[in-house]
Amino acid sequence: MYDTELTIDQILTALAEQPKEIGGLTADLPRARVNGSPRRGEWPVNDVLPQWLANHERSHMKHIARLVDSPRSARPASGTPAR
Repeated sequence: MYDTELTIDQILTALAEQPKEIGGLTADLPRARVNGSPRRGEWPVNDVLPQWLANHERSHMKHIARLVDSPRSARPASGTPAR
């Protein structure tokens, strides 16, 4: 996904789905597992997740740049009038 050319609709869908995917992956984890180290020398989920998100943010930057640079007529209607 990160190395392929996406349509604007695909970019918007991927960005909207990520929080749901992360929530689904972490929903059943006990709080102690999220906040505490699973084993000595290992990192808790709350320490790993921000790093993972930062790496994915960098991967998405080219898609976000394409979205920002696209002509307004190529963007899907948002339901709100343009200013």
